[in-house]
Amino acid sequence: ILVMLHKYESETIGTAGVSLYRGEGSLAYSKLFMESLSLQDRIFLLLHEASHLILSTHSREDSKEPQLWNIATDIIINELLKQNFGINIPSDTLSFKTINEMKIQGNIDLTTVTADELYGSIVSKIKNITYDGMYMIMELEGGFKIRSKIYGQNFDGDNIDSRLKEKIREAVANYKDLSGPGHNEGN
Repeated sequence: ILVMLHKYESETIGTAGVSLYRGEGSLAYSKLFMESLSLQDRIFLLLHEASHLILSTHSREDSKEPQLWNIATDIIINELLKQNFGINIPSDTLSFKTINEMKIQGNIDLTTVTADELYGSIVSKIKNITYDGMYMIMELEGGFKIRSKIYGQNFDGDNIDSRLKEKIREAVANYKDLSGPGHNEGN
């Protein structure tokens, strides 16, 4: 997925973000931000951004508040990368720890929670969001604040296009063709 994206440096985005428009994917990034990351954190960021596309988070936003939806999907994506691939979530980045800091009441099972469920839980808790460089400051009810690094931003409201999904299917089919019977690894 990352290979198929048009990549470009942007002065209008403080970190990095992905977007899709008419089947063409883009990864916009801040050169200063990318240079500030360790190699491990840069790999995490790129996997995180690719996950937004794989999970179709943009197309599932519907009428949700974009910043809060991005927070919910970022938490789920970061935890999926940690749980499924053993990749450490960079410090001070959105995670289940953030949910614990928000002291969300109710029956949230962090082992099975979806982005939609998480969104529903945080929408009433976060009263204001401000940004300070690569940090997001979430002000909760009662004036409590949580400061968290942002490893990606929505820079565009475009929905995922079926052409990208078709390209993924083609890539998978090509891979299966290459690894199927009769494939000679010596050539």
